[in-house]
Amino acid sequence: MASTSSVRPKKNDKAKEDIISKLPDSLITRILSLLPTKAAVRTSVLSKRWIESWTLITKITFNDSVFYIRKRKKSRGKQNFINFVYRTLAKVYNVEKFSVFLTNKYDATIVNTWISCILSRRVKKLRIWTDFKLPFSPLTCHSLFNHSYNLEELELDMDSCAIKVPSPPSYGFFIFRNLKVLRLHGVIFTMDKSLHMVLESLKKFEIENCSWLSAYDVTLEAPRLESVVIVQGLEAVTREPRSCTIKFSVSCMKEFTYEGVGGISQPIVLSNPSAASDTFVKIMLHRDGSYVQETGSRACLLLKQFSQAKRIEFHGSEVLTQPNMIALPRFAMLSHLDLGIITGDVLLSLLQKSPILNTLVLKEISKFDQELLKSAAVPECLASSLQVVKFESVRGSEHELFLAKYFMENGIVLERMSFAVNLWLSKSKAIEEFKEKLNKEIMVAPSVVSKEVEDIESSYTVEEKIPSFRTELVISSSKDKHMVILEACSPWDRLPWPYLIIPFLYIYFYFHPSRTWGYFPFSPFKVEVLRVHNIVSSQLVLIVRALLGHSK
Repeated sequence: MASTSSVRPKKNDKAKEDIISKLPDSLITRILSLLPTKAAVRTSVLSKRWIESWTLITKITFNDSVFYIRKRKKSRGKQNFINFVYRTLAKVYNVEKFSVFLTNKYDATIVNTWISCILSRRVKKLRIWTDFKLPFSPLTCHSLFNHSYNLEELELDMDSCAIKVPSPPSYGFFIFRNLKVLRLHGVIFTMDKSLHMVLESLKKFEIENCSWLSAYDVTLEAPRLESVVIVQGLEAVTREPRSCTIKFSVSCMKEFTYEGVGGISQPIVLSNPSAASDTFVKIMLHRDGSYVQETGSRACLLLKQFSQAKRIEFHGSEVLTQPNMIALPRFAMLSHLDLGIITGDVLLSLLQKSPILNTLVLKEISKFDQELLKSAAVPECLASSLQVVKFESVRGSEHELFLAKYFMENGIVLERMSFAVNLWLSKSKAIEEFKEKLNKEIMVAPSVVSKEVEDIESSYTVEEKIPSFRTELVISSSKDKHMVILEACSPWDRLPWPYLIIPFLYIYFYFHPSRTWGYFPFSPFKVEVLRVHNIVSSQLVLIVRALLGHSK
């Protein structure tokens, strides 16, 4: 019996076997790179096998909020974080992606030392997020412009970051051969005269509240550039004492967006306007008191660069004057035009310069001279190409009715015209009168609709039962039948989702101090009202999933 029991295998032999340590180094490195950097460093205490394993990770995230714990002294967490960064940088060399999130203020010399060290490691992806003013040292600026050979993605999301551009090499420009994505926020460049950068692989260029001080022009030579996004707040628009021209040398741009509060901060020029033939152009100008000087001429210059574009969305056309409109070229390829608040003379000029326009969207119509519209020649597009006209945010004014009548009388190929009405205005007296007058105009406009048209009021009564935040009165026509219907939108499409979700995010992070906003698609601490509107439901789903993932 004794001999039998002595050869019996132990039950916990398999449980004690270290399977993970037997994995190849490449796989262990991959696993550790997916962990938070602090957790990856902690694995060094597991065994001798793991002491140096973490030093081979290819992804590092320095996040100081992880080191701050409630009911402890703030200075202790700050010093612990500084020591952790220095120890990590001294051990790790083969890093491809560096991310730095600083929610507390640090000495600029210390942070510049970290950035210079990171750039010397030939990283491919670098992201720096700070919530305090941080000027780059001369050494950091030199490393950024002269030692970023392998850099593929650069994102500087700063509260205010001053960068002094060093003197260019002997050939006169800086080269970033591998840079594909460039995102800058709150960066203030200062230079002597001009800046010329060659970005052979750049595909995305996004800047927000950035300035180019003491510069005559900035040239970005990026033949593969596809997307350009420029967002300027009022402070950035009024910051530059001298107008600096930004020049883009591209060949295949697909998207261009400019959004400015108070006007346009600097002139923007394309070296080859024909390269923007397939570009979706979006220009959004928001008034804050009054526009800065030269906004009209700069807006006109910007529109000139896209004379070959097929689709343009332009909000803020009130900055354009009649002299500006005369200087505009002919938009020979434009088929879709989306306008914000527009005056009659500007609208007429744009229609006359768009011979093949197919779709016209009008957000709001300001008052205009009806006699001017009557006496002017009918634009070519109304007789040959304009098929769809959309009125957004109809208020029931006389000039809206007059313009609708103008399109019905002169739109020979017009197929569809819609009027969007906000729910809280749908039962107002002005809207009711507008519908009655519009119905009369339809009945006497045989070129657009026939006598078989369905009554607007009865159609509206039926569709009104559908709960919605916006309704659309649609006039459509075809070869055989003409009809008037009222479309209703689902209330879920009109709810202000961003405003509803942000308070819950604040509550979540109040009870989870170790979390950071850097992990999310947007940062509420820097969100502006204009940017919040761009958050769609799909992004909110990602945010909720991220919350659930972090809370596990």
